[in-house]
Amino acid sequence: MAKTYPAIGPFTAGDILTAATMTDIQTNLTNQRVPPMCRVQRTSTSASLASSDPIPFNDEAYDTDGMWEGVTNPSRITATTAGVYLFTGSLRIDGTSAFSQLNFFAKKNNGTEQYWQNFSVYTGLNYAAAVAFTISLAPNDYVQLFTGHSGGGTVTANGSATSFNCNLSATWLGQVS
Repeated sequence: MAKTYPAIGPFTAGDILTAATMTDIQTNLTNQRVPPMCRVQRTSTSASLASSDPIPFNDEAYDTDGMWEGVTNPSRITATTAGVYLFTGSLRIDGTSAFSQLNFFAKKNNGTEQYWQNFSVYTGLNYAAAVAFTISLAPNDYVQLFTGHSGGGTVTANGSATSFNCNLSATWLGQVS
């Protein structure tokens, strides 16, 4: 359910605060105390991903605004409240000889807007990658994490019940002005 942030004021000398204005203030304060935020991760299982596959998540750590739905679109965090969000994501993969370059990136609405990290991969080593970015989202806009790599084969995104090696989180920072 989308959170609302009613406009309040401006006030002038002599104005009397009404019950409706006080309710709007209470709504804003409550929503600032628990803003829209969500964190999803892979736990207990790994996912084999071909180049440019979105990473599916299988567990929700928290979701204060109904932003993740794990059955139909488990790879997405979808905004229900418009605004600017801080996104962070991480990935840990097993080393493989199938490719030499790995891209780890996020996309808005599966479009061309990307936030990414690229690095060389060496056989037999495990790798970790992270991204962090701010982005403006309207209701129903969504963000996904992807892997891309050179060569054939798949990337194994590790999941663990004790160390969340693959995750995506979103925190609402405020309205767009």
